[in-house]
Amino acid sequence: MTGAACRFQPNHPSWIEAQGQARGVRVGAWARGALTIGTDRHLWRYPGEWSRPWLPEGPPQELRALAGSPTAVYGVLADGQVARYQDGAWAPYAGSIGWGASDVSASEDGVVLVVVSGHVRRVDGLELRDTVCPALAAAGVASLGLERAFVLDGDGALYDGGPGRCDHVDAPVRLVRIAANGRRLVAVGADG
Repeated sequence: MTGAACRFQPNHPSWIEAQGQARGVRVGAWARGALTIGTDRHLWRYPGEWSRPWLPEGPPQELRALAGSPTAVYGVLADGQVARYQDGAWAPYAGSIGWGASDVSASEDGVVLVVVSGHVRRVDGLELRDTVCPALAAAGVASLGLERAFVLDGDGALYDGGPGRCDHVDAPVRLVRIAANGRRLVAVGADG
């Protein structure tokens, strides 16, 4: 007789430990699970097969940042271009060669935000548009949609940006990375 493990999820936030090992320098989420940029420069996805829980996706690619939406995965290439992962390869956005992006975020409704020269900008076809917190020197961004995003400044302070506002949000420690999925914000503190 064989059996399988089963885990019931509580109705409150909880952690689920990924099986297997992966060494990543950036982490993201997409519709099919978790993603990481490995130390080997591959994009790795979880979950994989039973015997290989982390599987490589596509060829090695140097990436500065990684983001996922329900429909796509985005990255900032080493030269600052923004690219979309499709058909097993990274396809740079036409016109993004001069952007010099340092971070990228994608919301559940497909809004892609980038940090360019310390400012959060919305990707609109081939152009960049002003968006939330225009006066803030941004280091990171977590998109929640067309009119809302969390923004991280260079000192590790967090801001909640919306139409005509950019409100400071108290955090228990200085932050180094942020990401969002739906209405949830995930942050990594300077203390790990």
